[in-house]
Amino acid sequence: MRLPFRHPGIDSAARRTNLIGIASVDGYCAELWVSRCSERYPGSWLEWYAWCLRTGRGDRRAAARLVEAQLDAGRTPTSDDLHQVSILLLLEGKPEVARRLLGPEFEKGRNTMDGVFLALACDQEGDGEARDAALKAVAEDPKASGPKTAKIMGVLFQWLSHGDQSPLDIRAIEELSRGADPSRSVNTAACLGLFLDRHGKPEDARPYLEQADSDVAVPWIRFLAREALRSRGAKLKPLRG
Repeated sequence: MRLPFRHPGIDSAARRTNLIGIASVDGYCAELWVSRCSERYPGSWLEWYAWCLRTGRGDRRAAARLVEAQLDAGRTPTSDDLHQVSILLLLEGKPEVARRLLGPEFEKGRNTMDGVFLALACDQEGDGEARDAALKAVAEDPKASGPKTAKIMGVLFQWLSHGDQSPLDIRAIEELSRGADPSRSVNTAACLGLFLDRHGKPEDARPYLEQADSDVAVPWIRFLAREALRSRGAKLKPLRG
């Protein structure tokens, strides 16, 4: 099959648009196309996995192995790829690898979402002490780009650090979340929903996960929320494209 992408420098946005469009054509040919792109072009290494999540088709595990093999070979995600790779690893049950990637980046730059994803990875691995340390670090070092996120993570820290059977100040979270720009708050909503869902608060989690399952969300964040909703048997919104 002759590939339509002949140069690795082809505009990634145009390529991504093409990949969204092929979701509606023959499944085998579509997957062959997107898998070859991920194998051939370094900048497209995550596209096959994203296509599997977006369409519900294809060999998702093989797509994940392609990414994992490159990580094992020493590839370091760029700052643009880091959260996408971390989400893939969380979805594929490899939080220890996500921790290895996120930990140094968070220590270096103290980026709020690096810290939140690090806390999620530690939590998924069952390391409550490391999770609490990451949440505490985010809460104590609020950034101008996400002061409410830091405060919300502080509420989660106060709850989880005393055990998830302790009282949760859900009203404080609701108050902090109220009036936020949906396009800017979906990352926090997805991660907040995951923490609540994992720790015995599925009903409190659901509105935040549903907020993240929206067209304004970054696709990878939306994938993360949708997987949590799917595991609870929720009816998912249709994806465009």
